[in-house]
Amino acid sequence: VGSEMCIRDSSDTNWLIVTDTNACRTVVFYGQNGCWTAVKNLSCTPGKNSTPTVTGDFKVTGRGKSFGTDTYTCWYYTQFYGDYLFHSVIYNHGSMSSIQDGRLGMKLSHGCVRLAINEAKWIYDTIQTEQESEFIKQGAAKSISDSRIIGYR
Repeated sequence: VGSEMCIRDSSDTNWLIVTDTNACRTVVFYGQNGCWTAVKNLSCTPGKNSTPTVTGDFKVTGRGKSFGTDTYTCWYYTQFYGDYLFHSVIYNHGSMSSIQDGRLGMKLSHGCVRLAINEAKWIYDTIQTEQESEFIKQGAAKSISDSRIIGYR
């Protein structure tokens, strides 16, 4: 975190969020014109192989404080395509302290990108609706510093 890197990706904003679904990492960059400084490097839980995280070009289309059922709640979601979201790990219904499934760093979700609750809230608070985003094909990922990793911007 804090190191500057020049990558080919650009954004209409000063934010670039890159998620490597193979490495189960999400990196948030701040910068412009292809030169980005990593401000967060997060463990995440993307979609499992049978329900992978979607790839392509997207914009943030919505956000909300929570969603769930009568058995679980996920907090601070940021929507980037259809039902695909960045959101917290899974909590017991209505709780922000009783975690039902807090696993990070492995492919487990139904396609969303799960994060620690404080990181999901940070994205929810920081990345604005209608900001441009991009996911690049996951097979190109070599490492988190590679310029051809799955990304959200």
